[in-house]
Amino acid sequence: MPKDIVVRLDGSQDDETLLAHAEPIASQFGASILALQVNILPELQGMGYPVSAGLVQDIVEEARAEARTLRDTLKRRLDRLSVPAEHRLIELYSPAAGRVVSSEARAADLYIAPIHHPDAPDAAELAETVLFNAGRACLFVPRTTPQGQYRTILVGWNDSRESTRALAEAMPFLTRAENVVLCTASEHSSEAERREPAADIARHLARYGVNVEVRNLDGWADAGAALLNEAGRSGAQLIVSGAYGHSRFRQWVLGGVTRTLLNEAPVPVLVAH
Repeated sequence: MPKDIVVRLDGSQDDETLLAHAEPIASQFGASILALQVNILPELQGMGYPVSAGLVQDIVEEARAEARTLRDTLKRRLDRLSVPAEHRLIELYSPAAGRVVSSEARAADLYIAPIHHPDAPDAAELAETVLFNAGRACLFVPRTTPQGQYRTILVGWNDSRESTRALAEAMPFLTRAENVVLCTASEHSSEAERREPAADIARHLARYGVNVEVRNLDGWADAGAALLNEAGRSGAQLIVSGAYGHSRFRQWVLGGVTRTLLNEAPVPVLVAH
């Protein structure tokens, strides 16, 4: 069961969304929330013109003063939560952000971040770095009010390492759900190739008391779109999927299914790599 949940708060409109999703999960499992505030300090080297040491110091101090103001605001917000919550302020330069936040997430069970928004590319890039490097489950949430407990959960299953990791991380939620819909929707395998592994994993879940139904989604060229369509038809409040992608020059590039889910899902998506 999750006992430690990390959310990165930055003073944006996403803060309330993240806390609104984190609080009921923490309450359900008796978990604590770590609100991580990352103050990325300005870098003035390589700007193409000389910058005095005094000016650099002034700019850095201004950034630190703004971070302290936000820190006080965040602490007051955390005091209103019904669950234990801790605030942590970390100051660093941009290149270290992904490494440091990934390290913080490793000491928790769940990292909660916003579903990718086109108006926040830096936040999306950081969330991807944590997803592929922390070794922990990530819950990506949309800008919507959570519906409380996840009564119906849709699981995207393709008999891969990533699917297995996501399923294991989601077990605390699956065992509490009323209905679990396990879907196979691979573009590269036939229904017959998917049916037996799906049946095996359904039996495995049933031994944990999970009420699971297997659905093979055929006729779709886009597996991500198939899963989103089925989530809507099922009334799912949570989607569980492996995180697929590959590294390119030390930057992760999301696979098609993962990219579709994280860009378009109207409900939270729990992913693991």
